[in-house]
Amino acid sequence: MITIAELVNKFKLINSKTRSDNGFTLIEFVIVSLIIAIITAGLVRSFLDTSTHALEIAVKKVVNDLSFVRMRAVNTSKPHKVYINTPDRFRAGFGNYTLIKNPDDQNSFDIKISQKYPSVNFFSNYSVKFDALGRNVYSSVTSIVVTNGSQTKKIRIVSDTGNIYVQ
Repeated sequence: MITIAELVNKFKLINSKTRSDNGFTLIEFVIVSLIIAIITAGLVRSFLDTSTHALEIAVKKVVNDLSFVRMRAVNTSKPHKVYINTPDRFRAGFGNYTLIKNPDDQNSFDIKISQKYPSVNFFSNYSVKFDALGRNVYSSVTSIVVTNGSQTKKIRIVSDTGNIYVQ
């Protein structure tokens, strides 16, 4: 038969063994530290790359707007023109400065790129005119340069076909 004193001593031994296992091991601490370091590095990198992302998104916006104006010229069988003025103004219309409606907000197609994409600008003034077949009438304007500080992207417009792509 076991006495109460022996039971208490056994309980103390079991309890003291479990208490020593309650802390973190060195391996667990290192793994958690590595995970935190990887997440922190990813966040820092994303904050540093915001200017690159702004330029890429702004270029996609300009390409989409150019494509919209081109398709509108084809659909209406009327030449449409895009007016780009430095530093950041993008207007689209037909005839003699008759602006069309922007599909984004149904206002006149007169936007400032830097309002949505800070520090993104056009390199110089450009005009692109799409005829009723969607071709670029101005063969001298075959590219539009968009800048963000030292970074640049070039939007090419093929004169014969009117196709638009980014270099």
